[in-house]
Amino acid sequence: MSTLLAVAAAAVIAQTCSWDKPGHNPYTGTPEAALAHYKDIPAEQRKTLISKIKSDRADDQVTISRNGISGKMRQYYPEIKDMHFGANQVCRSTSRTKWKIEHREPGSVYCAGDYCVLIPKVCGNISRITRRPEGGAGPLIGSLYPNRGRLLPAPPPQTPIYDVSGPSGEDEPELPPPAAALYFPIAESYGGPYRSAAAPNFAPYQPAGLVPFAPPGPPSPGRESPIPTSPIPEPYMWIELFGGLAVLLLTKRRRK
Repeated sequence: MSTLLAVAAAAVIAQTCSWDKPGHNPYTGTPEAALAHYKDIPAEQRKTLISKIKSDRADDQVTISRNGISGKMRQYYPEIKDMHFGANQVCRSTSRTKWKIEHREPGSVYCAGDYCVLIPKVCGNISRITRRPEGGAGPLIGSLYPNRGRLLPAPPPQTPIYDVSGPSGEDEPELPPPAAALYFPIAESYGGPYRSAAAPNFAPYQPAGLVPFAPPGPPSPGRESPIPTSPIPEPYMWIELFGGLAVLLLTKRRRK
């Protein structure tokens, strides 16, 4: 164990690396030397992981893409941490941003409890990944392969949409539908409103002291005025009237 710790201490550790060319610098060390860097993993879980790696008893087979890691049994977060390159190089975080969207790399996953180790087949670089919670797989996206790629985030809770055009939900009395407006057909013969027998016959309002008169035009059937009216005097009738009054006045003066 002291030898493994010495090898782990001698390793060159980088914080961020770009994994642009998988297989270009494969890991040449042993599983024991690689897992010695994972000091947060308890000793029992590390022994289990080393045993599974040596006997090739993988817990899952995954497909690595630019935006995610999708397994046959579980789904994983897209981050790859503590990847080992060459003989003694370790990268705390690896980037795949330069991969083409259709690029895929297969890999094996070995787990002990909540700790999982990823080993891509192209290079054997031992690294660490984290499983997503059970039931949180969800749909995957990808421009060419819809079933692969980065996991979509959970949809936000739906806000209820209220229908403001109807009742508010309280016990409100229903209003009756509005009554249809009365329809009076127009009699084209003389232009007045024609009221059928089914429609109510409203009497027209007449102010007191006013005498109604018939509209201009010759009388016709159904057009006779209900109240008899006096004819309008003609000009010659006014002359005869004033002439008669003048004769009466002259006669009265002569008698006086």
